[in-house]
Amino acid sequence: MGLCDEPLLVFDGACGTNLQQVELPASAWDGREGCNELLNLTAPEVIQALHASMLDAGAMVVETDTFGANAIVLAEYDLADRVERINHAAVENARRAIAGRPRRYVAGSVGPTTKLPSLGHIAFDELYAAYAAQLRALLEAGVDALIVETAQDLLQIKTAVIAALETAAALGRDVPLLVSVTVEPSGTLLAGADLGAVAATLEPFPLFSLGLNCGTGPGQMAPHVRALARVWPRRLSVIPNAGLPEVVDGRTRYDLAPAAFAEPLRRYVAEDGVSVVGGCCGTTPEHIRALAEALTGLVPAARAVRAAPALASAYHAVELRQDPAPLLVGERANANGSRRFRERLLADDLPGALHVAQEQERDGAHAADLCVAYAGRDETADLTAMTRLFADSLRIPTVLDSTTPSALEACLRLHPGRCLVNSVNLEDGGANLDRVCGAAKRFGAAVVALTIDERGMAATAADKLAVARRIHERAVGRHGLRPCDLLFDALTFTLGAGDEKLRRSALETLEAIRRIKAELPGVGTILGVSNVSFGLTPRARRVLNSVFLREAVAAGL
Repeated sequence: MGLCDEPLLVFDGACGTNLQQVELPASAWDGREGCNELLNLTAPEVIQALHASMLDAGAMVVETDTFGANAIVLAEYDLADRVERINHAAVENARRAIAGRPRRYVAGSVGPTTKLPSLGHIAFDELYAAYAAQLRALLEAGVDALIVETAQDLLQIKTAVIAALETAAALGRDVPLLVSVTVEPSGTLLAGADLGAVAATLEPFPLFSLGLNCGTGPGQMAPHVRALARVWPRRLSVIPNAGLPEVVDGRTRYDLAPAAFAEPLRRYVAEDGVSVVGGCCGTTPEHIRALAEALTGLVPAARAVRAAPALASAYHAVELRQDPAPLLVGERANANGSRRFRERLLADDLPGALHVAQEQERDGAHAADLCVAYAGRDETADLTAMTRLFADSLRIPTVLDSTTPSALEACLRLHPGRCLVNSVNLEDGGANLDRVCGAAKRFGAAVVALTIDERGMAATAADKLAVARRIHERAVGRHGLRPCDLLFDALTFTLGAGDEKLRRSALETLEAIRRIKAELPGVGTILGVSNVSFGLTPRARRVLNSVFLREAVAAGL
């Protein structure tokens, strides 16, 4: 039986607050007091003894003493060159502690660093490199799992998750990845994301579990545990402090007794289906012993949560399948479709350009399209600048609208949430599609796919379905996107062109929506409804758009 097969996992207790209670000689700190990770090298017997005490108390999983063992944090102690040595030693200390103990495991602890990328403290590539170096060392040393914990910034979490998955794949390791976030009393992360946004952003990634740690005691976590349980379909973890911290005589103290700590966690397992528990700040071996005893013979409650495909801003999630349908994407923040937006963009009035999208948010749009491509402008510079503003200021998700893969990739590095990429097609045979779908897979984005191939826009329902099948086969089969990550745009021609060949175009689009939904299970559909009436009078357009929208929704839009 491996870690993934255990129906209930009990993690260990605190590392830092327990080490603070140990009398250590000054030589162990080497002038770097506070760098607990250094003790893996200078006082390995102390770290091994702490692990052993937790295992003796009933812990099944010990976390390595590597919470801050990345170059960003270690540089503050002039130890950035010892990332590999410290992480290797930490895993060795943990493995020595579990030696001879069946069904005991080592999880590599990965902390949030001291930088918040959502606030511009650090760029994606720099943060990724720091995480990858630590993760490589942990994986090479032989951890059984990885846990990204005490996370408070959605972009930081996403960066760590991508680094973990890619580093493990490069090493040929397949280890479970756990993510644990720290929630403010308001129910959001420090950087502002609520738990719905966290779940929607991380759901595309193959995580073993998602949960909560630190911040408060177990009782105060109750509304947050239940909020996460409603939206997260896989395993849940809860690893709280031993109560709320208090400062007494200049020292931080946690006063929640072991039994009082264990009882709420027992309820989360029995009632909410939590299956990963443990202790964070202030929890001692006694807390873990009480927890293990309280869980004896207990089986986590069954959970049946079906994750609804969703997008996320930096703050909130929006389900793709709205009730009532459809999802409404505001498209006025478009340099080619909105004169007001274009004029502000050309004047470098980015706050004014942002205001166009904010108006659509106030008017009820579920997501905001962003297109800045305009002759003579640097699209990547404009798109990244506006993406930052959208991420900071909009409560609705962003639809990144560009035909330039490099610009899309740059923006996916910046946005904390889950974006929709608009769009891919087969006009060039699929070269751009391959690059965009690869980026979408890497960053967990969803993709709009247009029914266009080498011959142009497909006109009949049969041709539209055929193109959709080719895109589906390529995006899902080659790039690993899921059907629910794809929104097919069956496109429609205007009825006002006077072209006899286009007389049935709207009917063909409606039939294509029906057939795509029926024959490509799980995918979504999206449509620029008002294109059907382009060129007609405003009054006629309103009527035709309304009728066509009703019929499209009935067809499955």
